[in-house]
Amino acid sequence: MLEAPLHFEVPITRLIVISRYKDDNIKLLEEKYGKKGVFLQTIPLDLESYLIPGAYCLVDDFEDVLTSDKDVIKMMLRASFFWVHHHQIFLNLVFQVFIQKQLFFVSLCVYIL
Repeated sequence: MLEAPLHFEVPITRLIVISRYKDDNIKLLEEKYGKKGVFLQTIPLDLESYLIPGAYCLVDDFEDVLTSDKDVIKMMLRASFFWVHHHQIFLNLVFQVFIQKQLFFVSLCVYIL
């Protein structure tokens, strides 16, 4: 998103970042997008009120909510089907699942054998 003009034909009109953590990357995006950016730490049920044509929405590290909260799932489906198609928004959902270290090493040993 820092290099958006190089990768997108249509400029980003509003950046919406929904992330539980405010790391250095989020701070860089806040500096770059300023008033064009919306930075949230929870998924709002009125997310559609933040969307405008050409918006870029990134939802990071909410796999537990995105797979269990029925209201959030309905809202995301509505946003992805209607808004992405009719208003040319970009919607990225990042799902991360980390396994325990022990499971990783057990599976690693199996592959080595």
